[in-house]
Amino acid sequence: MNLDLDEAALFLRDAELGSLSAAARERNAPVSQVSRALARREARLGVRLLHRTTHGLSLTDEGDTFAAHARRLLDTLPKVRACIDHWARWMRGDASEAAQS
Repeated sequence: MNLDLDEAALFLRDAELGSLSAAARERNAPVSQVSRALARREARLGVRLLHRTTHGLSLTDEGDTFAAHARRLLDTLPKVRACIDHWARWMRGDASEAAQS
């Protein structure tokens, strides 16, 4: 599987919006481009993430599982970044700055 964090975030947004056309409008892109991107994500994962109907999008069971994990991962990123920044300041010897974090 080769899926990056930006793609995971885009998938979550597609699911939240519940419509490929809404996702396309938000990204200022053609619906066909958004649809192809979703199909590529699903192909890389080897599962269908979203049911597509004329009434919109809904999560498959696999999509629901992936969404929960992706959401946790993306929610954790700011904490990870703060830890890395703190560690980098400490390694540079900015002890006073690192202690304030």
